[in-house]
Amino acid sequence: MKVKGCYIWWFVEAVNYAELSGSEQSACHETSRLASVAGDALYRQGLTRGDASTRRTMKCIHSGSTILRMVFLGLALQSGAALAQQSLDQLAGAWTYVSVDTVRSDGSRTPMYGPNPHGLVIFDGRGHYALVNARGDLPKYASNDRMKGSAEEYRAVAQGSIAHFGTYVVNEADKTITFRIDSSTFPNWNGVEQRRPFVLSGDELRWTTPAASGGGSGEVVLKRAR
Repeated sequence: MKVKGCYIWWFVEAVNYAELSGSEQSACHETSRLASVAGDALYRQGLTRGDASTRRTMKCIHSGSTILRMVFLGLALQSGAALAQQSLDQLAGAWTYVSVDTVRSDGSRTPMYGPNPHGLVIFDGRGHYALVNARGDLPKYASNDRMKGSAEEYRAVAQGSIAHFGTYVVNEADKTITFRIDSSTFPNWNGVEQRRPFVLSGDELRWTTPAASGGGSGEVVLKRAR
């Protein structure tokens, strides 16, 4: 009964651990580590010097300590995965553009895609995204054939739009979104990883692109699509 009671105690402690805050769990990890060191020493001493009852108790403590450490590890991994998913969930959905500004080193600001940028950013909540952004006044091709545009038309489209897709990670600690770009209409960004500081306030999302595709930095404001 003592052995069974010992295992029940370890189980109860594991359940209680799941309800602790992050800092409390960290302290619990350290306590468990120290207890484990002491428990291993007592276990070896109990096996060599103790009577049958002592040896059973020592085995229970040693086994329970191992079990608890495994539980701690499992719960910590589960907690980390849950936090990562929560971070992805907060951005999940579609976002439309409000403004996209180029900010120069002297503080001057220019609308990168005009006063009425069109576009959409989609975060799927599982780590994948797609983004397209364009001026609202792009000229149509006179030929009505995408492969037969004039030099001026090609220049207008290249300078007045951008699109890319890939995967993303949200870091809650430093409030950044990291875009891992698979492919972009600006090919210099293909395979590039970009970390962008962001601020989420209700249905408004803002981020900064430290090195914008057109020079300077980019400041983007989006609103959640309805």
